[in-house]
Amino acid sequence: MEDLFTNRSPNEAQAEALNAVTIQMQETAEIIEALPPSRFRSLAMTKLEECSMWTKKAVVFTFAVTPEAALEDAVAATAAPSESGDASPEGG
Repeated sequence: MEDLFTNRSPNEAQAEALNAVTIQMQETAEIIEALPPSRFRSLAMTKLEECSMWTKKAVVFTFAVTPEAALEDAVAATAAPSESGDASPEGG
């Protein structure tokens, strides 16, 4: 569980992926911001921020993971479900 709250420095490949995500999110944000102000536009921006956050976390936590390590993580997660009953590593 502690691992989910530990800061991780990205490796070089992850840093490149993070930059690519940032560029795509900025381009999408520009399109959304060009829309007339509305609740829908605000919600779209909020969801884009959320998408950016989760995508970047996925990059740092799982990008360039070996298939063997991914399999070990999956087996461990399904063998010991969290208290919520969710077998995902995030437990959420």
